[in-house]
Amino acid sequence: MPIFGVRSGPCAVVFAIFELGFLFVRGYYAKKVQKATTTSDYKGGAHEPIFLWVFFALYNVLPALYFVLPFMTFGGYTLQTPATILAGLGAAVYTLGLWVFYRAHADLGRYWSVTLEIRDDHSVVKSGVYSIVRHPMYAAGFLMAIAKALLISNFFFGLAPLLSMALVAQYRIANEEKMLIQQFGADYEEYMAEVGGLLPKWPTPISQSTTKRDSRTEAFASHSTRHDRYCHKRGQMIRTKSTATSRIRVFQAKSPGHSPVLLNSKILM
Repeated sequence: MPIFGVRSGPCAVVFAIFELGFLFVRGYYAKKVQKATTTSDYKGGAHEPIFLWVFFALYNVLPALYFVLPFMTFGGYTLQTPATILAGLGAAVYTLGLWVFYRAHADLGRYWSVTLEIRDDHSVVKSGVYSIVRHPMYAAGFLMAIAKALLISNFFFGLAPLLSMALVAQYRIANEEKMLIQQFGADYEEYMAEVGGLLPKWPTPISQSTTKRDSRTEAFASHSTRHDRYCHKRGQMIRTKSTATSRIRVFQAKSPGHSPVLLNSKILM
């Protein structure tokens, strides 16, 4: 129900809280990396700033307008699901998305930038959420876009963030990985082979993959050691048996009247 010309209700409250959280995380880390120096950057051309502003309008501004301007009802629909349940689902997905968004900034540290850049002493970050997916920031963007779709009962305003996220991911990921391969070569290509882009390659994050390889190596080494010990012991047994048999034959030749069975048991004892 609109209050003072603004849509209210649990969905509006959840949206406002998490959008403020999103802007806080982005603003905090943008300020934190202001003094970081850049070695190289991707030249996206004159259309790059326009592209980013269009994305911001579709992803952040348009959904906010839905709640601020309740007379914009174009594309609206009504669900039988209670608003409290939709708000709860949206809050759950939003929480996961915002946490991944925050961790992606924190784990990347001073290497993060709004545009595609290579910082001084830049290296491939493979820890934290980057050990699970290569592009956690884009994955977080998709999660938060899904949350907005749950909170906004409108095809136009609710699905615009999801569509804009798909476009920006398609455009930015390809250019970003091209830049990183040029900069880091085989190191980043190996990282690409081990870790998924937007979805995890279960169950092989880098840390688990390395641990499993080490475990397999240790198991193989242990098996090889046991096998070598067995072969050594087996060889000793064969040599002992061969020596005993030779002694039996010599004794039989010297004393043909003795029983071979008795002779064997006496010698082997």
